[in-house]
Amino acid sequence: MIVAEGARALRAPGRSRQLVRGSFLPVAIFVFLAFVVSEMISNFTGALLDLVPQTWVEPTGEYVVHVLTSPLFGMATAVLYYALRAREGMRTRHGPAEAGPS
Repeated sequence: MIVAEGARALRAPGRSRQLVRGSFLPVAIFVFLAFVVSEMISNFTGALLDLVPQTWVEPTGEYVVHVLTSPLFGMATAVLYYALRAREGMRTRHGPAEAGPS
């Protein structure tokens, strides 16, 4: 938010709330699933490293695995940000949905 839009740090939470307005549950589920998938990959590769008999490989390997898998969560949230921003652009371009006949 701060880098992509040049927003000030104190205004970024308000802007985030504005982007998520009306779709909190899908956004929360997406962020949760992105975190779970990132952790599953990290834990799976960590378990594979546990099979290696050398003692120096385990701590070094776990560090490398975390360095490689942590950006996955960041990429997922960046994709979510741009999707929400595109949705907001569609909303403002077309205006609010008109109410149908009741």
